[in-house]
Amino acid sequence: MQAFIQALPDQYKCSSAVEAYRGYYLKEKMRFAKWENGREAPDWIICYTIPQL
Repeated sequence: MQAFIQALPDQYKCSSAVEAYRGYYLKEKMRFAKWENGREAPDWIICYTIPQL
């Protein structure tokens, strides 16, 4: 399978396109993220933003 092109700043690029975009959205795009109509944030966002006790 062909690798996905990562169209984001170099500082976020890594071998996993999914991890690269998650990091990018967590650090650069969370200011406009919101979930409505009873929807919850995706699990990966919750795991990264809430420290594990």
